[in-house]
Amino acid sequence: MFRIFTRNLFSSTQLSSGIINHGVFTIKVPKEFSKELVDKISSKIPSGVKNFKPTTLQNINSQQEMFDDLLEKFPHLKKQIADSKDSPIILMQGLQIPQLEMSKIPKSKYQEDEIFKNPEIKISEIVAGLVMQKFVNIYKKGQAFNLIYPTIEDIGRTDSFASDRELSWHNDGWGSCLEKNVALFCVVGNDSAITEVITSQQIIDYFVENKKERLLKYLTKNFHIYSGAEEFLVPQGQILDEKNNIRFSEYGKFEPLSHGEDRKLSEEAIKELKIALKKISPALSHSMENGDILIVDNLQNLHRRITPEGSPSMDPSRGSSRLLLRANLEEGSEK
Repeated sequence: MFRIFTRNLFSSTQLSSGIINHGVFTIKVPKEFSKELVDKISSKIPSGVKNFKPTTLQNINSQQEMFDDLLEKFPHLKKQIADSKDSPIILMQGLQIPQLEMSKIPKSKYQEDEIFKNPEIKISEIVAGLVMQKFVNIYKKGQAFNLIYPTIEDIGRTDSFASDRELSWHNDGWGSCLEKNVALFCVVGNDSAITEVITSQQIIDYFVENKKERLLKYLTKNFHIYSGAEEFLVPQGQILDEKNNIRFSEYGKFEPLSHGEDRKLSEEAIKELKIALKKISPALSHSMENGDILIVDNLQNLHRRITPEGSPSMDPSRGSSRLLLRANLEEGSEK
């Protein structure tokens, strides 16, 4: 029997550590901590090297003891990190990193290797890795991060993280294997890009409050999932399950496996879900700035990127870009 878990993510007790509205846990990093961390890392980065290699988990772990010792000097920050562990959305702000010129961000996906020529990126990768590992498990082989930036090959798309403009609601791995978390670190921010997050609990609340609760069970039916050119990477799956885990993409295709009245109601449930995504106020709406870290529970949240009304979209051909490091994370369990 289908059960709706109605635990309200937004009613958490207010802690001195910084839980704010909508279940978002914010952490403000002291400038003294950030400066000392960057200084210690910078002192170990060799000067004059023109071609750095992408950072690996081994690079990060080699400085873990230094990081832990530094964290002991800032007990309030250490407590904030510990208190935030079970939060569905964590935003850390205030990490100071060396400034990377916008002109150094590649414009094409075929130029990605060029970014690693910059010592600023090496420092940013290690800062990001040391901090992120307090929240998530970074993959244990090869490159620790993917780079996310708009490319000239993806201009105008709404289904690619390399797009210059808006990216519709989705969660990572919706067409294959859902990851447990999304972990992003901003190296170069851009006011033309706002990251938004919406929780599965908000979606459930919408259905209940609008007397559409009966449609929820049809989101738990099995669907064929089409994800572009590679069809049926997940032959079938639920959009919503009994643990409030969600698998969805506005730009994807979910075809009900049921027939007759059940199929009709499943299609109606998807239409109502798309309406809900337009009407619900996001739990988080934030333009990421240099040094921001965002950790999102990928199983119970959808996220998107939008352009503020009246603002131009990013244009890599004209030097308007943004650069994020996305951690290569261990896979989450299948729903």
